[in-house]
Amino acid sequence: MDKSEEERWIEFETCRLDEEEDEHANVAIDLFADPDPYVTIPFTFEVPFSCCNTNDDDDDLDDDDNHHDASTSTTTKSTREVAITLKGFKHEHERIFDSTGLTLWRASKILCDYLCNNTHLIKGKNVLELGAGLGLCGLLTYHLNPARMVMTDGDTDVLVEMRYNVDSNLTSISKNNVVHSSQKINENDEGNEEICNKDNNMVEKPSEVLLPCKQLRWGHEYVDSFKKFVRSLESKNSSSKEETNEVDVSFDIIIASDIIYVDYILDDLFDTVVDLLSTSQHAKFVLGYARRAVDINQVFECAERHGLKWTKPADQVEGIYIF
Repeated sequence: MDKSEEERWIEFETCRLDEEEDEHANVAIDLFADPDPYVTIPFTFEVPFSCCNTNDDDDDLDDDDNHHDASTSTTTKSTREVAITLKGFKHEHERIFDSTGLTLWRASKILCDYLCNNTHLIKGKNVLELGAGLGLCGLLTYHLNPARMVMTDGDTDVLVEMRYNVDSNLTSISKNNVVHSSQKINENDEGNEEICNKDNNMVEKPSEVLLPCKQLRWGHEYVDSFKKFVRSLESKNSSSKEETNEVDVSFDIIIASDIIYVDYILDDLFDTVVDLLSTSQHAKFVLGYARRAVDINQVFECAERHGLKWTKPADQVEGIYIF
C-alpha cells in the first residue's frame, strides 16, 4: 500500500491564528499542559470459538444464528477472549477538536458488543469499516474471521494512530497462536514466532496485509480510487491481473460507529455506502450511533433518499441501526 498516494486531510480544521498572532502565541508557555496527551485503553471481548480464525474449510458463508450455539462442541470451551489495547488521545486534548477519530467514543463499544453477539454477520463475509478511528471495531471484526476486512478513515492523522494500533495488536497475536485464515505462524532461526503469508514471506506490517488500513473520504469522487486499492489487494492473491481488474468491488457488510457529528456529511456518507455495499439482499450497513448534534431522524431521511431502508436489530439493541 502506497501511503504517498493519500492526500493530507483533517476532519475539522479549526480557525488558525494568522502568522503574526501565531508568533506572539508561541512565546507563551502553558505551565499546566498535559505532558502526555496519550491514553492506553485495554478491552477484552468474549467471542465464540465457532467464529474464530480456524483451518476449517467447510464454513458456510450463510451461517445462521444456530451455527454459533455453544452446544456444537462438548470438548472445548464455547468462547475465548479477544484482548485489544488501543493507544489514542485523551478526550480533553485540543487535537480532538480537529480529528474526532483520535480518541474513543461510546458507540464503538456498543457496536463491538453487538458484533460479539451476532458473529454470523461477519464470519466469511467481505467487511468494510468507515470512519474506523483508533481501530477498535475493525480489530474485533478481524478476530471474527471475515473473508476480507478493510478499515478506512478520511483523516490522515487518524490513520497514523489506526495503523499503529493494528500493527501493535496483530503482531502480538502470534503469542496466542491466532492468525487470519490466509496466514500462518512460522518459527524463525532464533526460535521466535513470525506471522507469515502463504508464500512464507514475513508480514512486517499487519496494517498493510493482515488488516489493511486505507484513506477513504466520503463521496462518489473518492470511490473509484478506493476500489482500485482493493483490487490491488486482490491481485496479490491472484495469478491473473486481468481478472482482478474486472472484479467489481463491493462489501457484504459495512460497519461504522460514532461517525456522524454534522449533518452536511450525510449525503456523502450514504453515497459512499451505496457505491460500496453489495447489491445482495443480505448486504447490510450496520451503524453504531450515539446522539451528537445530528438527530437520528435526519440520518433515516438521508438513507431513504438514497434508497436504503432501516431497521432496528431483533433484540432492539440501543444505538444500533441496520440499513
